Amino acid sequence: MAMREDIVSEERHQLLELARSYRRSQILLTCVELEIFDILSHNPSNASNVASLCGADSRGVELLLNAATALGWLQKREGLFSNSPIAQRHLTSAWIGRFL
Repeated sequence: MAMREDIVSEERHQLLELARSYRRSQILLTCVELEIFDILSHNPSNASNVASLCGADSRGVELLLNAATALGWLQKREGLFSNSPIAQRHLTSAWIGRFL
């Protein structure tokens, strides 16, 4: 019986990981589509300013920026977002066109 429970647990883990991977990729692709990494490549900015620059809803952009921060693509200090080193190197338009 324990073996069957282990199999079910592993299957659930695989499905949850697949769902998490999809969410991470959607966060990344949305940031790229809205040019978030380009906007933040020069100066740190708050969510409201980023939303204004990319023409998107302020609350939605704030949620997106916080998600990207949790995933390590952005940094947040005192309410200002900036690119993490990996985003600065690999996720701005200067590089992303060759990748995605």
